[in-house]
Amino acid sequence: LYSFSDDVQERMPLTALSPSSRPSFASAISMLTPSGGTNLFEGLRSGERAVFAAPTTHPVKRIIVLSDGQANVGPSSPDVLGALAARGSEHGIQVTAVGVGLDYDETTLNALAVRSSGRLYHLAEPREMTAILQQEMGLLQATAATDAYVDIVPAPGVQLIGIDGVRASQDGGNMRVPLGSMFAGQHREMLVRVRVTAQADGSHPLASVRLHFRDPSDGNLERVQETVARYEVTREAGAIARRENARTKEIVATNEASKLAASAAEKAGRGDLDKAAQDLAKAEERLLAQAKI
Repeated sequence: LYSFSDDVQERMPLTALSPSSRPSFASAISMLTPSGGTNLFEGLRSGERAVFAAPTTHPVKRIIVLSDGQANVGPSSPDVLGALAARGSEHGIQVTAVGVGLDYDETTLNALAVRSSGRLYHLAEPREMTAILQQEMGLLQATAATDAYVDIVPAPGVQLIGIDGVRASQDGGNMRVPLGSMFAGQHREMLVRVRVTAQADGSHPLASVRLHFRDPSDGNLERVQETVARYEVTREAGAIARRENARTKEIVATNEASKLAASAAEKAGRGDLDKAAQDLAKAEERLLAQAKI
C-alpha cells in the first residue's frame, strides 16, 4: 500500500492479506489524509518495484491505482506515465486504474490501463468502491492465462498496416499484441488493418494468428494455440455487401469516437473548450450513425 502526494510513502510492504494482517492494513488506510500534489509517476513506479519483487509462486501481478489522474508533481504527461506502465507490463505487471470523481483525467488513467493491458474503472461515489474491488478480485481469481500475447504472421502478399485501440509492436512484417493476464470467459477484440495484393479470386490465407500464454493451472506451463485467418477475393458487389461485418464497423466507429474524446479531453485541459466541444459532438455523431445501422 503506497500513498503519493508530493512524495511517496510506503504504508504497508508487500503482504499476504489474512485475518492477522488485515487490521494492519485497515490501520494504515485510516491514517491516509489528503495533502500536497499528485506524484503519480513515483507512486506507480514504487508499486511496480514492489510487485516485481513478488515470488514466482504468484504469477498474477496487478497494481490498483486510485487517483483523479491529474498528476502535477514529477513527470505528468499521459505518454510518459503510459510508458512507465508499459515497462511494467514487460515483467507481467498490469495496472487497474480507478478514476476518482467526475472530473478525473481519463486520458492519463486510460494510458496506464491500455499500455499495460489492464482495466479502467470510474468511481463516481465512495460507496461504489466495494463493488469495483470485488469485481476486480473475482476476475484475478479466475485467471486462466498469464503472460499472454498474440503473434500475427502475415501470409505472402499480405502487409500488416497497424492495430487500432491496443498496444502492439512490430518486428519486420510481423506484429505482436501483449494481453497480459486473462480470466476465464474473457473476450478480447482487436481491429487489424492489412493490405493484400492477391491477383486471383477465391479464398487466400491472411495470417497465422498465434496465442502464446502460460497456464497457471498447469504449473505455469507455456502453451501456444494457432489459427489461420483467411480472406476471400471477389468481384461480385452483392457478395461483398452480404459479407459486411457489423461488429467490425462498430469497433471502427468506437475507436474513432474514443480518439475524438481523447482529443477533446486534451484540448479542454489546455482551456480550448470550443474545440473540445466540437470533438465531442463529432464523436457522438459517429456513434449515433453507427447505432442506426
